[in-house]
Amino acid sequence: MKNVLVMAALLLTSLLSACGGGGGDLPAFPTLTSIEVSAPRTQLKAGETIEMSAMGIQSDGIRRFVSVNWSVSDESMGTMVSDRFTAKKAGQVEVIATEVFNKVAPGKLKLTITASSPTGVNILGFQDAKTQYATTDARKLSAVAVHPENSKTPISTVVTWTSSNTNVATIDAAGSFKALTPGPVTITAMWGGFTKMVNVDIKQADAQPILVKCNAQIPVTKAIWSAKRVADPQNGSEWIKFDSNSCTADNVGVYVRDESKKPTTGEDSTDFFTLISATRVDGKYQTSVTKRDITADDKFLTVGTESFAGAIFFTSLSSTGTTID
Repeated sequence: MKNVLVMAALLLTSLLSACGGGGGDLPAFPTLTSIEVSAPRTQLKAGETIEMSAMGIQSDGIRRFVSVNWSVSDESMGTMVSDRFTAKKAGQVEVIATEVFNKVAPGKLKLTITASSPTGVNILGFQDAKTQYATTDARKLSAVAVHPENSKTPISTVVTWTSSNTNVATIDAAGSFKALTPGPVTITAMWGGFTKMVNVDIKQADAQPILVKCNAQIPVTKAIWSAKRVADPQNGSEWIKFDSNSCTADNVGVYVRDESKKPTTGEDSTDFFTLISATRVDGKYQTSVTKRDITADDKFLTVGTESFAGAIFFTSLSSTGTTID
């Protein structure tokens, strides 16, 4: 009996010791300490897609599944859809996994993207949707390599440029284009076994273009604007010119206020619409195609500088506002 009591006492002591003596804290449960992001490989070509995975690392070292939200450090480099990353263009980018409850710092994995093999060549320098240019037009063209994921990369090797009719327009070995006389012409760029052709139509330059200055009112009426635009809807004869002496921004434009959008409270309308824009290239402005006609509701013109290339947001320039009839 005495031996049984001794053994019972030893067993109780052992149990109390294992539990911290009865007055101590219970052992802590493992907690999530970090997120580990992994991929089959960290180098891939533009256009490729790989599957990403994320695991949670606990305080006891055990790895477990964890729910995360995926993102990338630069979406121009690649995109995440569910847990699949698609590379867009060459460079480096981080794929980020953020635990859904933000309990720990996000996990990151850096990927290196290399350019895919080109599938063609493209010509830059002519304006989108514009196929007509004036006999006074001169611009610098460039060629870029086209890749299957639709990315474009600069070309550092020789590009062969040709004009189908050098009496109409010429282009030199550096890509400098110059229109000479009215007529159709095809400009061709050849590189790496690829060929790109652009057909343009040269029109006689307008003898009296509207000159837009960035420090003066716009000298135009609805009748003048409409007549010019009907005669030359694509601005091939450049019937609007932006003065490079008074205009200093890289992107300028003519904006119109539509009175039909005027607030009912009586204050001036702040709704402006782009009529035409211009981009500075080699110190000169190259105009785009006009966006639309001046309508009966359009009452006020102003010259503005675009905050971002191609944006509709602009800063109106002082002294340029014109009320049109």
